[in-house]
Amino acid sequence: MKKPETSGSSLFSPLSIILAVAAMLVLFPTLIIKGPSIFSPGQLSSQSTRGKVFAEVSSHAEIETQCKLCHQPLLLSQSESCLNCHEDIDIQVDQEIGMHGYLAINTSCRNCHSDHQGRDFDMLQGALKNFDHNQTSFSLTGEHLPLTCKECHTENNFQIRSDCSTCHLEPEQHAGMFSLDCSECHTTQAWTPAVWDYNPFDHEEVGFSLILHELDYQGNLIACMDCHQSDGIEIVLPSCHECHEQNNPVFMQEHSDLFGFNCTDCHDGVDKMKNFEHQNVFVLDGAHSELECLACHENQQFRETPTECSACHEEPEIHAGSFGLNCANCHSTEAWQPAMLMSHTFPLDHGEEGEIECMVCHVDSYTQYTCESCHNSQEREFIEEHEDENIPREELMDCVTCHEDGETHD
Repeated sequence: MKKPETSGSSLFSPLSIILAVAAMLVLFPTLIIKGPSIFSPGQLSSQSTRGKVFAEVSSHAEIETQCKLCHQPLLLSQSESCLNCHEDIDIQVDQEIGMHGYLAINTSCRNCHSDHQGRDFDMLQGALKNFDHNQTSFSLTGEHLPLTCKECHTENNFQIRSDCSTCHLEPEQHAGMFSLDCSECHTTQAWTPAVWDYNPFDHEEVGFSLILHELDYQGNLIACMDCHQSDGIEIVLPSCHECHEQNNPVFMQEHSDLFGFNCTDCHDGVDKMKNFEHQNVFVLDGAHSELECLACHENQQFRETPTECSACHEEPEIHAGSFGLNCANCHSTEAWQPAMLMSHTFPLDHGEEGEIECMVCHVDSYTQYTCESCHNSQEREFIEEHEDENIPREELMDCVTCHEDGETHD
């Protein structure tokens, strides 16, 4: 079957040409009347820029038909066109001051301030809604993240300092004690615990709790400088006495005369000494129970007091170097005399001929003993018996190691 012949491409058919000419006749007058605004994606905002006038206009809506004021792609960038009108922002960018001076140089205005979204669109609030605060010199982290703009930028003031004291008053507790750079001790995660030497700080860890020292006797807040020097962390010990003297002057006078002013030696603020029992540290019985505190705690030193007898009692000359310094072996706290042997692990009737004299075994000193007085370590039979037990000759006379009860063991 033979195909029908065509008169040419349908693109240039008489009908296509007629439709194209008709479209041009309609669009051309519209372009003449409305100009480039015919290509606008939407109306411009009529919101005033905080009541200011730029280039003799107060809103973008007033120049909606003058597209070339903002759009000159072959001559200026979009941002350059913006700064031609917004001269105050141009100064900020040029001098790197104000909020816009902190932003990256290559940041385009329309990244934050879009338009063509209707007459009621607020370009400032639109920018703030999606604003990346990390573009400024102050990143929002921790507890700063959930804050609204107005909590820091009151009355739409964005030209504020970024130091902590701008928003945070110095706590009354440490007023004048530390610097105003809060970041030295605090993080944005939380004010407490504060950080000291890169570690979370807890006053209890330095040996003194503040649980009972938040308020003084008058109900006033106790500040750091009430106890510490302003130029360091050392505690001013007399400050304890000065404060507590207000509550009970008679007791504090007697207490200070007896124990001194070094309060933290005994008190930890909770209070560690409130129900102090000396028996838990050193039993006071016998003649010790009648002693005054200062008899043992000279110069009012209560920490690390030695508990050895020799710390208070000099060794009598009569047995100097003979009995050792463990007085409790022969003496009790009831009285020094009469002395008596408190314990002797080796039987005193060794040999079953009655109690033997001390000097038989303790020839030179009562802290040393010898078995040579009765047992000859040089006898052949004695040596062979111990060699069978794999005991070397240099250890032969260390008898008590094996014969603690004084008996012969097979």
